[in-house]
Amino acid sequence: MAPVLDRSTARTTVAQNLRLLKSTIHDPMVPSDCVFVVIDIEWAGTLPKRDVNVNKITEIGLSFLDSRDVRDIKPGQQGRAWVKEVHGKHYRVNGTLAWKTDATDRHGSSLWVGEHFEFGNSTLIDRNDLAVDVMNDLHIRDSRAPAGEPQYRNIILVAHGWDGDARILKKQLNIHIEKIDTIIAVLDTQLLRGWAWQHDLLSLSHFLENFCGDLPEYTHNGGNDAVYTMLVLLLGALWDHAWKDMQAGDWTLMDEVFPGLRMAGSEALGALKKHLASDLDGRCNLCHRYGHNDPQ
Repeated sequence: MAPVLDRSTARTTVAQNLRLLKSTIHDPMVPSDCVFVVIDIEWAGTLPKRDVNVNKITEIGLSFLDSRDVRDIKPGQQGRAWVKEVHGKHYRVNGTLAWKTDATDRHGSSLWVGEHFEFGNSTLIDRNDLAVDVMNDLHIRDSRAPAGEPQYRNIILVAHGWDGDARILKKQLNIHIEKIDTIIAVLDTQLLRGWAWQHDLLSLSHFLENFCGDLPEYTHNGGNDAVYTMLVLLLGALWDHAWKDMQAGDWTLMDEVFPGLRMAGSEALGALKKHLASDLDGRCNLCHRYGHNDPQ
């Protein structure tokens, strides 16, 4: 059964997979060589209670970061080199695309922005196929394994506010994370980045404001929030260790990643979008989909 990691174990696990710890103090009991997979679920919670579609899943977003991909590269300013290795995925459920709501968050941002995935192209999917595809996403073939029976990578599943996502996965998709053998741990960034003395758990938007300065575009899109949660995971880990090193008199990591003690995650997100546009043959300025450019 995959445990939900406490704050201390979660921070050690993240740092060890990202090689932020000194090699001489690696804990053999802490899982390493993992793939971080963030999941974010959006559902129709703002529909009237009597509506037959209330609380049904409308989107599922995933983001992936293979610890192998960042093992031998420096993170760069604002973690850009690491964030560019993040891959996003966004499912939109057929039959929900026309659903609308006037509900907004405390910033005035709409709670339904499924059409605005910023880190790839959305996949339209029938509700009955959603569970199978998500299960496939949680089984990542190990490309380094010997030929023969397929072997799968260990996954650290990440969410912001895991309890709600876990309930939705079980109730609507019959996905029980504790029964998936590739998932060796669950990490909740709401607990990881919060403080032990806080009674109120903080929203993803709260951390994004701190890490990015301005709130990034189209939060509440499942795919975007999955990428944003990965950003919080990465920059939080880098800041923690840069700050710790700095207090010990070593400014190397701080000067490399956060020069002038400045955190600007929006720059890393911008670098990721440019990287995606280059890899996917451009991004249209008219429809904002990747894979083509608008006519000049």
